[in-house]
Amino acid sequence: AEPKKVPEPPLDPEEQKLMEDYVSEKGGIKLKVVHKKQTGRNNIVILSMEIEGKWRQKAQIVVRSAGMPPWAAMLGMKQVAEQTLSSGNTENIKQCRDDVVEAIFSKTWVQYMQNLGLECPKWATTDLIDFVSDRQHLLGGAN
Repeated sequence: AEPKKVPEPPLDPEEQKLMEDYVSEKGGIKLKVVHKKQTGRNNIVILSMEIEGKWRQKAQIVVRSAGMPPWAAMLGMKQVAEQTLSSGNTENIKQCRDDVVEAIFSKTWVQYMQNLGLECPKWATTDLIDFVSDRQHLLGGAN
């Protein structure tokens, strides 16, 4: 018996905007963030790095109906991408991913983004911080 896949709730237009694929490049490092639908399994968000002309997966976030909506996984991974590009350190991708996921699940993402915005404002603007703040109830463990 296949485990039953819980359907993801529909996204509002603002959430939908965050679902767009993202490719960014700096200092010879090229990264891509995509949402990947999977049959019979949870969807995932993948961060890939271009190595010798091929995209290689470096990290993923699993989308969960409880606590990790697809837009949160996408935004979180875009934050990981920008931090990686701004530091130029590709060794820290998994650690960065862990930090973002931890912030989302522990409901400290707003604070995390406020700090991130000081060095990497691209995916941590005040608008996005407000956006996450308004949706805090959809994130992380049960209140």
